[in-house]
Amino acid sequence: MWPLLLACTSASTPEITAEAPLDLTERLASGWTRAGVVDDERALLGGISAEGALGDVKIYNDRAAFIIQGVRDSSYYVDYGGAVIDADITRPDDQPGRDMIDDTAAMVGMGRLVDPTEIAVLSDGRLGTASIVRVTGVPAPMLLLEGALEAPGFIGDAAATITTDYILAPDTPLLEMHTTITWEDDETSLSVGDIIVVSDDVSAPWRPGMGLETDSDAYTARPDWLGVVADRGEQALALMAETPGGYPENVFADLLSEIGPVMAGQGSSLSVATGETIEWRRYLGVGPDLATLTDAWTARVGVDTAASGGAVVDDAGEAVAGARVHLLDSDGAPWTQAITDDDGRWSAQVPAGEAMTAVATGVGRGISCDLPEGAGWYSPYSGAVHQDAALDSLLRGAAPIPEAVGRGASEPANLTEDTLLTLGTPGTLSVDTGDGLPAVVRLDPVHPVTVDRALASSWPDGAAWLYLRDGSGEITVPAGDYNLTAHRGVQWEIDQQTVAVTAGEETEISVTLTRAYRLSEVVTVDPHSHAGPSGDGGIAMAERLVVHAAHNIQVHVGTDHDHVADYRPLVTALGLDDVLRSVVADEVSPVLRGHFNAFPATPDTTAANHGAPRWWANTWDTAELFAEIRAALGDDVLIQANHPTGSSGLFGYADYDTDAGEIGSAEHWSEDFDLMEVLNDGEYADFLPYYLDLTSRGFTITPTGVSDSHGHRSGVGENRTLVHVSGDPGPAVTDEQLTEALQAQATVVSRGPAILATVGGVWAPGQTFTGAVDLDVSVYAPSWMPLDTLELLENGAVVQTVELSGTAAERGSAVFSLTPTADAHYIVIASGAASMHPVYSETAWAMTAALKVDVAGDGWEAPLPALTVAR
Repeated sequence: MWPLLLACTSASTPEITAEAPLDLTERLASGWTRAGVVDDERALLGGISAEGALGDVKIYNDRAAFIIQGVRDSSYYVDYGGAVIDADITRPDDQPGRDMIDDTAAMVGMGRLVDPTEIAVLSDGRLGTASIVRVTGVPAPMLLLEGALEAPGFIGDAAATITTDYILAPDTPLLEMHTTITWEDDETSLSVGDIIVVSDDVSAPWRPGMGLETDSDAYTARPDWLGVVADRGEQALALMAETPGGYPENVFADLLSEIGPVMAGQGSSLSVATGETIEWRRYLGVGPDLATLTDAWTARVGVDTAASGGAVVDDAGEAVAGARVHLLDSDGAPWTQAITDDDGRWSAQVPAGEAMTAVATGVGRGISCDLPEGAGWYSPYSGAVHQDAALDSLLRGAAPIPEAVGRGASEPANLTEDTLLTLGTPGTLSVDTGDGLPAVVRLDPVHPVTVDRALASSWPDGAAWLYLRDGSGEITVPAGDYNLTAHRGVQWEIDQQTVAVTAGEETEISVTLTRAYRLSEVVTVDPHSHAGPSGDGGIAMAERLVVHAAHNIQVHVGTDHDHVADYRPLVTALGLDDVLRSVVADEVSPVLRGHFNAFPATPDTTAANHGAPRWWANTWDTAELFAEIRAALGDDVLIQANHPTGSSGLFGYADYDTDAGEIGSAEHWSEDFDLMEVLNDGEYADFLPYYLDLTSRGFTITPTGVSDSHGHRSGVGENRTLVHVSGDPGPAVTDEQLTEALQAQATVVSRGPAILATVGGVWAPGQTFTGAVDLDVSVYAPSWMPLDTLELLENGAVVQTVELSGTAAERGSAVFSLTPTADAHYIVIASGAASMHPVYSETAWAMTAALKVDVAGDGWEAPLPALTVAR
């Protein structure tokens, strides 16, 4: 035994001593394990959530690897080390890593985690035994929970010594976690368990008894274990109780499950006396499929099982690799899931004596981004070795992971040791735009095929989606007839066709997308969207950029919740530099104060979350929060008030009353913000009155329109901000140019159409003019976008309306004579009454930022009194 010790003298300066260092990059044969402190970045893991660092502890065998965080801050929401932060199966050298764990934590009582004081490698496996890593710590509050409630001390202190042994035996995918609590406080009731947060963009929760339908009443969850499956079969995770039935239903677990793929395994409440010791064992498993984990678990906990297996073939009898085989109990409820190998074979141990059935599916998620085969997952927090591997896979591809798609579902079959299941034969549709530019292709099946949602997720909006990165790509779908719509956002005409896809064949089609109009010196920006780094981001970082480019967004702003994630290396690796730019940003997301985007930001790669303000660790008022944002991300950073009314908006928490012109809660208010969302994912009616009121009271706040997209389909392209930038830089716009234009309020907020408003040929929104002026307005839209009216608002009231009846790109124009008798501000709104179907679901709407008229030239005076703040 070679003991290694990480003894924490302070949270930031752990002492690390090691005897006989190990090569933790070494591949192990069956029968061996290893554990040690990582001193070579190559020993760490890759994947969307990978955040392991030098000084962390690796424990692994020939099947699975786990990284236990050292005594340092995490790049997610659990502030303490000593828990598993990365996990993956053993992969070929030419296949990028697929870690998808954001955070894990042992919970000792409601809201109490473990703050490690010592991490020791008790056995490093070199003697052919199990590897053991011991973490010793004390109870500590879940700072995120206290910060969310703005209630420091809410959880309360507790005295105890908590020891967790992480034990990895040879030849198993299960990491045993054995925790012992010596309670040194007053007698109490204590519930113990684990929280494991998994990246929402690449995975979905899977529960025995329910499968993927974890919020359905169709089945009843079995409390044996909790699982997560990767969307495309890249891996499976499971948190498994020591005994069957060890995870009963509880409110806390159900609440956490609402936020995404979270495994929250909480045991029943126990009575514990002073000086008493309690302990619990459970297993964290990572494998190629759930059946690999249930096989190991049933053997470990003594469940009597029988062998089952078989093959999945297509209509012609050919093997189908990457098919999901669902094993259903006697009630027809999902029990576990296997994935077929390259020969179409699968196997699983199932409860003995139970009449079970098997169903194979090969549906796919209905979304295909034009990425090379085998492209990996990029993490903003993994080391350079794994970031470079992911980027290289986006350029050249990598060893693929088989996935059966476009094949539907098999008929159920009684389970035997050699069960034969048959799936359909798909076809491939190859699409080419002819111009090498990104585009969106939507395929609506004429005869949709439905599959049990417990076994396979349905296609988004019932359609298959192909996002082209360079003008051409392909998607595999069931054979049949489809209505195809190809588009490129709101400045282009569309192409619609009927396509017949033949089983086993490639169907090639060409689509033609012509530009409807082009505006010079206007850059299209989306200042709010999410991807994998956000806890609720449902799309990987690389796919986020491809989707934005396909909708003809020129500037992506990477506003992930409480993360400063740099997407810029991905833009280059994807070959998108000529059409898309990414701006580094952060969405600071306190629960009781509103959400705020901050950009452009500079990543601090030496800090947790790359320098994102850890709002939950303090009790700032809003003015102090804004000061902290600027201190952390730069004095010149722009702060945007996101969805500013309602349950996560600045104005709601500040009790902003537009009728009275008063802020009711001073400590929730600060004027130190630059931008506000007037349009968020199609919604503007609740936000616009506040923008008009602020402007009428003398504020110079820039209005923005954003998608706030968390996935592939939500609002991208439809909702955007048009920013006037001199010199017409397009996607080559710099941070400095963008900042200057946004500070000048040179914006048009758009849900579809574009408005060009000038005075004397000069861009008008955001500017102040002296005396009577003529405002020239033109509205632009493609022919498929319905538009009806153009309105002029003076000080927030409609004073003139013009009907829009044109069918060409310039859909209408007007000259408005602005002759107020007192200083005033004006905005122009264009709108349509009918949906923008088939491209987008909302009606068309756009508005300019306010322009001001200073009648006497003696300085513009606001038409309403200044906003008052109640003290």
